[in-house]
Amino acid sequence: MNFRSPYLEWIKALEFPKYNLGMSGLYFTGSIKDLGLKAADIKVNQPGMYGAQCMIEALSARNQIPPENIFITQGTSGVNYLLFKTLFLPGDEVLVETPVYDPLPAALQAVGAIPVFLPRPLANGFQLEESLIGKLLTSKTKALLLTNLHNPTGVAISEDKLQSMAKVLKERHCWLIVDEVYWEFFFGKQHRTSFHLGDNIIVTSSLTKAFGLGGLRAGWSYAPADIVEKVQRVYNLTVGSGPGITEYLASRIISQDDLYNNFADKARRLMENNLPLVEDFMESQPDLKWVKPDGGIVCFPMLSDSEKVDKLHKTLLQDYQTLIIPGKFFSSPTGFRLGFGAKEEILRQGLKNLSKALDALDFKLTGNG
Repeated sequence: MNFRSPYLEWIKALEFPKYNLGMSGLYFTGSIKDLGLKAADIKVNQPGMYGAQCMIEALSARNQIPPENIFITQGTSGVNYLLFKTLFLPGDEVLVETPVYDPLPAALQAVGAIPVFLPRPLANGFQLEESLIGKLLTSKTKALLLTNLHNPTGVAISEDKLQSMAKVLKERHCWLIVDEVYWEFFFGKQHRTSFHLGDNIIVTSSLTKAFGLGGLRAGWSYAPADIVEKVQRVYNLTVGSGPGITEYLASRIISQDDLYNNFADKARRLMENNLPLVEDFMESQPDLKWVKPDGGIVCFPMLSDSEKVDKLHKTLLQDYQTLIIPGKFFSSPTGFRLGFGAKEEILRQGLKNLSKALDALDFKLTGNG
């Protein structure tokens, strides 16, 4: 069977242009020294049979999660796949939000599960239509899979709504799985991981987006202890053992307030500086529809049809050295993901290029709900 992620294959083969408005996370360009470490501080191997014990302890202390409810592996994508392989059998159905990050339904299909799409429409502020959950649940449904903050819109789902959805799902013996890879972009706000909101909620995350530390491949999940034990059995057959060095580095960042807060301050300043630039741009394009993100560094403007998105993407790339991410990679081809985590001068020029391309193509834009 042909399982693949069109988005990841495309983005990994792409030669990035000068003005990259496609980035969905930050990118740490520093060195070990910038983390306050010396080579002598780092040991190749770390205690822990299922990932470095120091990282589990750091996550436990940071987010008040019992260690028996934590498992770690390589990145959020790695965690998601191990979790899906553990929870689902071929033919099981999983409700999946749309727009949706392409690798999520692809990973479900890779383990034989069937994605059933649940809309998050522009007309509803990219919020889920909760009334549809009960209508889409069948005897084959095993879970609802969400991202929070939402990828690609940056919209948040409130704790009340998450608890309400978890309650409906629990009545049908289903899981609520929340990919929280953007959760750390709530820096500076009172916000807790969704794991605390219900006993049928499972969370996945990593240091990739808000910290810009994708190279560490430090990912984790918070789940009931019996699920953690089952995932560990799959871990034994796939990962075997984790990279002690990078998991140790991750534990340092998670556990040390000075390092953690330094990353938090940089992310917060970037968001506070750049989001107003995007708002000004969107106000200059009254027919370009969007929802202002609740956090993070992405949003999802909408055009009136997919052909316009395709033309805009190609024109920007070929004529203006500027990248946006077409909505076809999010099962929503009339939109595009716009990232605003770049340096201010790059973002300003990229937005100017986007405006020029829209003018050059002379689109008659109308809203799309």
